[in-house]
Amino acid sequence: MALSCVYNFGNGVKFGDGYVEGARSKEIEDVLILSGDHFYRMDYMDFVQNHRQSGADITISYLPTDDRHASDFGLMKIDNKGRILSFSEKPKGQKFKAMAVDTTVLGLSREEAKKKPYITSMGAYVFKKEIILNLLSYKFFFIN
Repeated sequence: MALSCVYNFGNGVKFGDGYVEGARSKEIEDVLILSGDHFYRMDYMDFVQNHRQSGADITISYLPTDDRHASDFGLMKIDNKGRILSFSEKPKGQKFKAMAVDTTVLGLSREEAKKKPYITSMGAYVFKKEIILNLLSYKFFFIN
């Protein structure tokens, strides 16, 4: 399913011939996705280059965070190599506490890691082209 099929506003406005369809081009290796409601400075070429050097299928930008602010964001649980094991959107209570990790894996000192044991998503993602095209071909159903 192409992105243009998903976003149809019913008033004749569509994302026709969108970038996702254009991503089938052989020259494109990766797809960068950014949140439209964030405001920060980031060198996206460094982000994409780090993604390529890591060999990861998906790379998510992050920020180590303290417990006062972390529950306002999507949180990631990682292994000892920094690979994402799980993601939880604005968890509360026990689910929130379960998302704490050892952030020394990310280069923080022991002292800093104790202050910032949560990894929050910054809303910037890089996908290998094949991965995002495969994901977009699935139909997802969400049950509340």
